[in-house]
Amino acid sequence: MPIHYEIETDALYIEGKEAGIEQATHALIMRLLRKGELPKETIASVAEVDMEFVLQIEQALLQGGGN
Repeated sequence: MPIHYEIETDALYIEGKEAGIEQATHALIMRLLRKGELPKETIASVAEVDMEFVLQIEQALLQGGGN
């Protein structure tokens, strides 16, 4: 008898998916900041995050922590 399991509703699956999205967003913001061609406000808008998140990433890059 086959067992049917909806992985998309699993809490660990959802948590992992959200973490992956956050990591990709972080990487996008880092690349855009390094290019230096867009205002930070535009980067925040494109990445759909608040300005504070962009400023935190910028500060980390300035301190040499931009992995």
